[in-house]
Amino acid sequence: MAETEASLLRQFPLLLPQNRAKTVYEGFISAQGRDFHLRILLAKDSQLRNARLLCSWQLKAILNGYHHVVQQRMQHSPDLMSFIVELKMVLEVALKNKKELYVLPAPPQFYSSPIEEIGTLGWDKLQPYFYPRALHLFPGDFLCSTEEKESIMCQGNAN
Repeated sequence: MAETEASLLRQFPLLLPQNRAKTVYEGFISAQGRDFHLRILLAKDSQLRNARLLCSWQLKAILNGYHHVVQQRMQHSPDLMSFIVELKMVLEVALKNKKELYVLPAPPQFYSSPIEEIGTLGWDKLQPYFYPRALHLFPGDFLCSTEEKESIMCQGNAN
């Protein structure tokens, strides 16, 4: 038993026992460069069959759709170490599948060019059109007269 605990500590140094009976473990599991908070409550006999896995909302969201797999692994793993290894594999698969669904936002350097161009044209000529999470520029917005610029709504190339 002590060898398994030492092995668990070596492979998952961020997951530590929280009581002397070693029935409560809390910490982090790492996958693909990210750390996820979790807490494992074992039964008094340290069996995984009756254990509870409590996750952070981030981990819960990633494992959404994998509940049955995690539950099955918990039921069939002989010890905590085996279960954590299995959980990490499931987590890595879930992260890989989630990554394919989401596109990462552009890096800050992406926005420097449009900002420089707007600076060249003049920020005073910029006419925002409000739409959630977007800034729309129309070609005629830069052809307004001085009087039109002072109005709230610029009609673009109205001439």
